[in-house]
Amino acid sequence: MRTERIDMYCLIVDDDADCRLIGQKMVEQMGFKACVARSGREAVTISRESLPGVVMLDWNLPDMDGLNFLEELKRLPSGRKVPVIMCTGEANQTKVQTALSSGAKGYLVKPFSEQDVAKQFAILRIRPTTTLL
Repeated sequence: MRTERIDMYCLIVDDDADCRLIGQKMVEQMGFKACVARSGREAVTISRESLPGVVMLDWNLPDMDGLNFLEELKRLPSGRKVPVIMCTGEANQTKVQTALSSGAKGYLVKPFSEQDVAKQFAILRIRPTTTLL
């Protein structure tokens, strides 16, 4: 059996340019490659081309909400395996529960710190590089 190393990238989906830039810098400081998308449709297109290792996803997007993107991601081959962390200003407990029951693995309320992101990644055992068999 052969082991193949792949670089895992983090897809940051947010319609706010500042949030995309901040998220990108955070995950790059943690050793991840980052890719950004301004909309849910753009994120779906990127994911179809190359499945991300993890997604940081805003709830409110211009063309679809984060839950719609989550559903689209699940339809992709192996898309259900991609951990998604909602990163949003939506702090309502009902929204948190809805996101988690829809398949999100984590939830961060803006503003959050690099330590908050690192903690979520550690809980989910997400590392910048992974080994596949």
